Amino acid sequence: MLRYAALVLFSVLLTGYISKHTNKNLGKIGHPNDVHTAIDSTLSESDSTILEPAFDPALLEIDFCGDPLPLNEPHVARRYHNAVKQFSHPAYKENLTLAKADLKVIAKILKQHHLPADLMYIPLVESNFNPIAVSPRGAVGYWQLMPQTAIALGLRVDDITDERTDLVKSTHAAAKYLKWLYSELGDWTLAAAAYNAGPGKLIRQMEAQKKNNFYQLRLSTETGRYVYKIVAVKELMNAPSRVSTWANEQFVASVTEYHRLQTKPSVSELVLKQPSVALSTRD
Repeated sequence: MLRYAALVLFSVLLTGYISKHTNKNLGKIGHPNDVHTAIDSTLSESDSTILEPAFDPALLEIDFCGDPLPLNEPHVARRYHNAVKQFSHPAYKENLTLAKADLKVIAKILKQHHLPADLMYIPLVESNFNPIAVSPRGAVGYWQLMPQTAIALGLRVDDITDERTDLVKSTHAAAKYLKWLYSELGDWTLAAAAYNAGPGKLIRQMEAQKKNNFYQLRLSTETGRYVYKIVAVKELMNAPSRVSTWANEQFVASVTEYHRLQTKPSVSELVLKQPSVALSTRD
């Protein structure tokens, strides 16, 4: 009996304590919508901290064909980091240096077709700029064009001549193909992915998953890494210092942690879902 009486007394005291610390802001509420204002006032101290990144935000300003990579998404940051590590090998850097003259030729042709300059790095990912590279499926040349695709684009492919090994002619053909892919898909990341996987296969995946964002699609390992590789090569040639930072595991971990904290629900958001949380934020 005494235990029951003690519990009742404790309940009364606790109710009075809660009322004392909440009536200051809730006492003047005249409309249900005023609850939001009162809660925000009560929790202003809890939500006032502004997180500052422990890295230069400019390190996240990376794009493909003018569209920024969503590096605030942990899986995107991780995949880009992995691509950077793959292409940071000294032997590959030497290949990039040797390819500079050919890249100027490609850049000029892409400009004639009014295409983004970033597409010039595709041959470095596809064939490592080897004109006689042959894939297991029969794709050949700088741009790794399949025989049927090359012929449809106006190239000669037969037992005597294979124009897929000709830098200028194959680049004009690839430019026409990329332009068509973009006209069908309306997005350069998707166009690049379709160049790798084939448009039919990519479109089936988009329809099955009901998504049209490359970074959200679940694709094969090769296609899922494709855009990241192109961007990594581009950055390696144009921003080597930024690439070396992205190759650092600790940097990627700091980016991931920063954005995890940025997306963590604030106390006010939690209170709107569960008002009792407000009581636990006060002394």
